[in-house]
Amino acid sequence: MSKIRVSGEGDAGTNGGRAGDLFVVLHVKPSDYFKRDGNDVYSRLDISPAQAALGDEVVVKTLDGEQKITVHAGVQSGNSIKIKNAGVPYISRPSQRGDHIVVVSVKTPVKLSDEERNLYRKLYEIQNNKKEKAHQSSIMDKVKGVFNNA
Repeated sequence: MSKIRVSGEGDAGTNGGRAGDLFVVLHVKPSDYFKRDGNDVYSRLDISPAQAALGDEVVVKTLDGEQKITVHAGVQSGNSIKIKNAGVPYISRPSQRGDHIVVVSVKTPVKLSDEERNLYRKLYEIQNNKKEKAHQSSIMDKVKGVFNNA
């Protein structure tokens, strides 16, 4: 709930006195999509692992309609993307607004097609080979280090 006071715009004063103040009470209807924290607005963006790894341009809902934003390659679940001045206007300064914070959520697929399953297997093998090679290199470096320091 927010309350705005407008001086001198209320009921007329008694016996010709000045008008009172007008108080406007605002009740903000809850949203399933947006969450408000002060003048900032939060929303969640669900993306695929491919979008997270490669980056993408996506369209999100804002208070002013839809807006295209860039998801950078390597984004992680919980990272946020800030859309400046796209939040709720400040009551005392309506020309200034809070920000819209888009919180990224990387969604792991539950049902995979055969092609997707094969591609994930291939990616898994590539990533495991990198780990094995890195591990083998570090062991060899240690062995070389022993002989070089002797």
